Order: sequence, then C-alpha cells, then structure tokens
Amino acid sequence: MNKKDILGLLIAVIVFGTVIGLSLWYFNQNEVQYLQGQVEAKQINVAPKVAGRVKTIYVEEGEDVKKGQLLLELESTEIDAKMAQAQAAKSAAQAQANKAQAGARIEQIQGAYNLWQQAKAAAELAEKTYTRVQNLYNDKVVPAQKKDEAYAKMKAYREQE
Repeated sequence: MNKKDILGLLIAVIVFGTVIGLSLWYFNQNEVQYLQGQVEAKQINVAPKVAGRVKTIYVEEGEDVKKGQLLLELESTEIDAKMAQAQAAKSAAQAQANKAQAGARIEQIQGAYNLWQQAKAAAELAEKTYTRVQNLYNDKVVPAQKKDEAYAKMKAYREQE
C-alpha cells in the first residue's frame, strides 16, 4: 500500500470514529427534549349504578388508573337509609330468633295459665247463668231474647276455654 491509500484509510477511520462517538454522546444525554406533535388520548366516561353526591375523590385529573381501582366514593342518603332499615330488620329478626331459641319465659307461661284460668271461670259462670235464665224462661219470667243471649255467651266462653 502506498502513502495515499494509507492516508485515505486513516482519514476514513477518523471520520467514522468521530461520527460514532458523537452519536453515542448525543443519545446518552439526559436533557429534556421538547418535541412537537399529536398524541391520541384515551378517555373513558364513568357512570355509577346509583345516584348520589361525591364524598371523596381518590385520583387526580390526568392520573393513570387501572381497572378495578377506586376512583371516588359516593354519598347517598337513600342508600344509607336502606342500609339502616336492613340493619334494623336484621336486628329484629335476630331478637326473634334468640327469643324462639330461648323458649317461653316463666312469666309468659304464668300469664298464659292465668288467662286460661280466667276463661275457664268465665265459661263456668256462663253455664250457670244460662241454666238460671233457662229456668226463668221456662217459668215465663224472661223473654226468649235473654235466653238466647245467655246461650250465645256460654258458647263463646266455651270456645275460649
């Protein structure tokens, strides 16, 4: 090889090395670069299943969100009222269940026994009254109306017993 060829080859290697070095330096810089152009944004409308006022917002405008992420909390007096009503119904049902499982209390049993005794005594009195009114009717002292009334009372008290 002659001197011209070596010099040309040396210049080509220096130019090629300079271009590669400048390219690496340029692409490794951490400077912010401002570029102009258009980007298509993806926007999604959110519609809740229930109406209400926004109580708390958990994300900022422009923030990236993921599927299932909580965005905001709604406050609805109607839903709160229904929830309270359901809780009250649950409490009442639980109280009834507890009462049924505990069985009748002694006071309830005694009260039922007293009512039965009163009904029994009233039925006995109604039978005696009917017998008296029947005798008076047979003697033509009272009208049939009184006898029928005494009979109806006697029958009613027997049914209650």
